[in-house]
Amino acid sequence: MTKQGKIKPLWSNKDFINLAYQDVTYGNQVNISNISDFDRYKIGMGYFRNQSIESTFNISNCFNHLKNKTFAIHKISPGYVLPFHSDLYSKYTEIFGIKNINDIERIIVFLEDWKDGHILQVGKLLLSSWQAGTWISWRGAETHLAANLGNADRYTLQITGHC
Repeated sequence: MTKQGKIKPLWSNKDFINLAYQDVTYGNQVNISNISDFDRYKIGMGYFRNQSIESTFNISNCFNHLKNKTFAIHKISPGYVLPFHSDLYSKYTEIFGIKNINDIERIIVFLEDWKDGHILQVGKLLLSSWQAGTWISWRGAETHLAANLGNADRYTLQITGHC
């Protein structure tokens, strides 16, 4: 089940555009087993994790129903996709001792207004035309995809926590 909402964006582009993003390798973090020709995709994104994200983006009082929140910023460059997959939360379950991934909630907050070619699909729900601060969440192994088929980088804040 997905939930959606909007928080007031109390950040500026300078808070995320020039961060030291690292390229992501997926390994055991996601399940993309339904793709028979994995090489046909340009898969990847930039990833930034730092303890200061919560205070930098002024979201300390948001999503208080979650325990042990972790934060990351994702940058998807033009032409890159994350094909339909489900998250395994392997590192999160290990660190916090979570036995059932359905207790884990993933929240994606869009850091900028929507730009042409930027999409997110969660289950059968296709999102576009969002405003900065719009968020969507799901629990457990919900399938989702993200793509940047446009001309500008796509930035999101990812929050992971559990109930």
